[in-house]
Amino acid sequence: MSSFATRSNESISSKIKQSYFVHSTPEGLNGAQYLAVNREGTIIYGLRIRVELSIIEAPGDVPEVITTATEKTVCKYHVASGSWKTFQLDDDFDPLLLTRVLEFYTISDNLVVILCYDSEHCQFIQVLMYLEHEKEWAQSVVYRRKTVSRLAGPPIVNLSFLDKGKILLCGVRGAENGINERMSMNIAANPLNSFNQQDEDFSNLMEEFNKFLITRPPDIDGKSLISLFLLNLDQDQISVLLSEVDPNDPNSEAIFATNCIGIINRKDKEFSVEQLDDSVISSTGKPLKVTSIANMKTKGGSVWMTFSVTDIEKLKTIYWRCKHLYVRVMLRLMIMGFHGSIYLWRFDNGFTFYCLTRILTFLHGPTMIPIYAPQKKFYMCYLDIQRRRFFRYDHTARVQKNKRDPNETDFAISFDVDSSGGTVVLDHPIDECKESKMKLSYFPNPTKPQSLVKLATFSAYRSSTALTSSVHENFLISETSQHSRKVVFSDDSLVYLIGNGACDTHPI
Repeated sequence: MSSFATRSNESISSKIKQSYFVHSTPEGLNGAQYLAVNREGTIIYGLRIRVELSIIEAPGDVPEVITTATEKTVCKYHVASGSWKTFQLDDDFDPLLLTRVLEFYTISDNLVVILCYDSEHCQFIQVLMYLEHEKEWAQSVVYRRKTVSRLAGPPIVNLSFLDKGKILLCGVRGAENGINERMSMNIAANPLNSFNQQDEDFSNLMEEFNKFLITRPPDIDGKSLISLFLLNLDQDQISVLLSEVDPNDPNSEAIFATNCIGIINRKDKEFSVEQLDDSVISSTGKPLKVTSIANMKTKGGSVWMTFSVTDIEKLKTIYWRCKHLYVRVMLRLMIMGFHGSIYLWRFDNGFTFYCLTRILTFLHGPTMIPIYAPQKKFYMCYLDIQRRRFFRYDHTARVQKNKRDPNETDFAISFDVDSSGGTVVLDHPIDECKESKMKLSYFPNPTKPQSLVKLATFSAYRSSTALTSSVHENFLISETSQHSRKVVFSDDSLVYLIGNGACDTHPI
């Protein structure tokens, strides 16, 4: 039951943000849908996908839908020197699989993984790819397919255990009695290690934790706690993100519980709910909904979240009060106009309907929907699970125009977390401003002091643009044998093995 407030004295100052000079925007990184960084946070990997659908109709035959990948690249960008290289994905990479990407992460400096989800067969597909620098080619090495039955929708991928070779899959599983169950599964991050690292299913443990939450008395407002998904996992305990719901209103929207966190002790299976310090998130005003979480990345007990929050202060102004009155009147007129134009269709052959749609398009754009909400606010927060505390960072994200719904706000920003708990933030250029360039920033972990080497490096790059042009670090030079190795797993079973080559990598 929390919302953001504009209290600058409680937010982390933007002075600790480390900025880099970016002279040119790599085409493969500009508009990349998925972003990943290496352990040190020095190299950014961007996955850029463009898929087109076309329908082929032949006389007497059923129309056929063709999926074509017009662009499928992985861009490797060195943060400090600005060196970059773009790798093309395999020609035999299924374009339909690219439309089902859930997550993109790195194993090592030359190995990346694309994680997809096939909702039709309830399958997870891990694709391990090797970045070959000579041919500028992202070669598929391993396909692993893992079937999880009764999944109700795409799960959330948690990378908090990535440094230890594991990733977490958190979602909802349908039950026979109609009550959904929480699904939490721990699988190997590298599909080649799936035989050595057995999968762990925490679904039953999460269900027991949900029963524990049900037995707890509701709060003052009569709301009860439920688990959202597994947030962090270590050897001693499991941290669970919680939300608040109204048990008397099943249609009520879940509220993000920022003042508490669920804890599961792995040794004695004890459950508890502990308090969080959410002083940077005000407890007054409109509650912060779960749907306002725009993006979340977690790694090693460090959780970074971005929020897209409705601007309540603007909604209270006279302008938006009058705007809402205009919207109500316009919607009534639209209903009357469409009813009348449909009635007149048989007399004017749709001319009135055509004129009405042209007028609405002129007034409100292609969607014909009047704008009833102001531009949303952007917030970035850091949650330290060990210290049970929220931190807020000041960062101005660029606004990308939403062509599908003008009342929604899209922010042209991507980020990922390194092993120290800091985050690399990438602000993409926007179409509305041709002069905008890619911006690169780094927010360090507020609970871990940076080394003198890092501080000196950041200060040098921030103070002198000439340094970025004089310092050039070469990318990895890799040698690959003529015959590549490709392995395919299906439900943890080895299907076939082609070739006997090996990939050699040389660290920077």
